[in-house]
Amino acid sequence: MNSINLGEEPFEPSLGSFMTKDIIAKLAYTNQNYSDFSQYSGGSINDLYGGNFNGVMFEAAITF
Repeated sequence: MNSINLGEEPFEPSLGSFMTKDIIAKLAYTNQNYSDFSQYSGGSINDLYGGNFNGVMFEAAITF
């Protein structure tokens, strides 16, 4: 039986608050790293940025 050791390292700190009684907002920073997946080996058209994603996300919701 083959043992495959795939790695995923997500990190997402966030801050949320009620802007008003009916509106909530969330701001988050995301950093995700994937390792040992064959498509992230480099040199391929499907390299997918080396299995790495960094970004800022803003979400808002209105309740009623």
